[in-house]
Amino acid sequence: MFDFITRRFNNKTYLPVNKDILRAYNQVRPGGAKDLICYVPFNSLTFSWLGKVYACTYNRNILVGEYPKNSISEIWFGEEIKTLRGYLENNDLNYGCQHCKYFFEKEKFSGLKPQSFDKYSDYKKRNYPRVMEFEISNSCNLECIMCNGNTSSSIRKNIDKLPPLSMPYNDEFVEQLKEFIPHLREAKFFGGEPFLIDQYYKIWDIMMEMNPWINIFIITNGTILNQKVKKLLQKGKFELAVSIDSIRKDRYEHIRKNAKFETVIENLHYLNEYSQSRGKTMSLSFTTQRDNWDEIPEVIEFCNKHKLVFFNSYLTAPFNLSLIFLPSEKLHEIHLTLSSFELPDTTELERHNKNCFLDYLKYLKHYEEKNKNGIDYSEQKDNYSEAIISDRLSGKMKKFKQVKTKNLKYKNWNELFESLRAMPPEDGNVSHEEIIKRLEKLFKTLNNPQIEERILEDLSISPIKFMLKDVSNWSEEELYSKIMKQFGN
Repeated sequence: MFDFITRRFNNKTYLPVNKDILRAYNQVRPGGAKDLICYVPFNSLTFSWLGKVYACTYNRNILVGEYPKNSISEIWFGEEIKTLRGYLENNDLNYGCQHCKYFFEKEKFSGLKPQSFDKYSDYKKRNYPRVMEFEISNSCNLECIMCNGNTSSSIRKNIDKLPPLSMPYNDEFVEQLKEFIPHLREAKFFGGEPFLIDQYYKIWDIMMEMNPWINIFIITNGTILNQKVKKLLQKGKFELAVSIDSIRKDRYEHIRKNAKFETVIENLHYLNEYSQSRGKTMSLSFTTQRDNWDEIPEVIEFCNKHKLVFFNSYLTAPFNLSLIFLPSEKLHEIHLTLSSFELPDTTELERHNKNCFLDYLKYLKHYEEKNKNGIDYSEQKDNYSEAIISDRLSGKMKKFKQVKTKNLKYKNWNELFESLRAMPPEDGNVSHEEIIKRLEKLFKTLNNPQIEERILEDLSISPIKFMLKDVSNWSEEELYSKIMKQFGN
């Protein structure tokens, strides 16, 4: 809940987080109580796919700049990021910070990103960021069942049948980083698979040369550990995390397609020994989904045994793999099953891992209660960019046409609608009538037979439902714009 009392500052009205919530959060903050609930935008920049730049990986609603349209300096000292900082200086989470707002309102504080930035609460004493995060390429050798072409080049090529994503972060970008690198304390690298991204090696070399004390965090799928990687690790101060969604061979290789379980476990132990030799604690990132939820206690036991920090990633997309779109009765069964496990809490590491587990139980309980009133599929999260959405209106539709609909063709929209009505509803989708209603409104807006004919060539029943789910967060005007861009020439 939020206070009804608003705050005026610089001609803006702010709605601070409830004081009781801030007080409860301050009681569990590892670094002690702070004035602000979050210090991320005062200290961080995230460079994402297709040149999109954000202040925070969890706030994709507020774009603070685009590279190369904007230089790094223009972005960091720009007006958009200043606006976001204004909200956070007033403890207001209503400017794109829905992710943290949800967890704060439910008082689920463990593992929240703002905690890792408390150590940079003295932001007024400096002008440069302390942290930079990089997810500049989707280069990846795996085709994980919960991933998509935005995060895996293999999926984009082999499944989506689409051309590679453009990667605008050129050598000039690396050159511009030199102004900021001496001021950094941390740099975080995501993928795709970081050890397959050539541009990262250039950035790592410059960072280690200009700022040898910088802490470099890499989250890897654990499949790449060649001599090049080993030599790199010996040169720098790296903190590592390995993504493993099961410690059972058959299940792991089902989820992480193209990976070999034995190789990944062997590499994990090597990386863990490397981390411990440098006084670091490695993390294991576990994406909880319908295929592996029952394994959480077993994975935490594995983490405790090998002194690994357990990090639980809450999957919200695709909806058919996410637990939060299950019926309330099924979530109740899952909650009861997991609640029966007693986890140790003797050491600090064990307590952390147990708290992550307990927070996930609260998360499940919330959706168990919420789903009693019906499942809200609008909560599905998808970080696809505009370019990805445009691609999905063509290339990805063809993939679904081939796989799921046997190349069905429709002469007109009414024929398509009648076929859609005749099909049984699929678990997890909005009703057919809701789909039809939105399509009818969209096509009335288009009012262009040639464009409609082109779309009909590419669409079939399952792709339509898939497309509408992916673009559910777009307004009618924005969706119209994307279709015109793709089919209007």
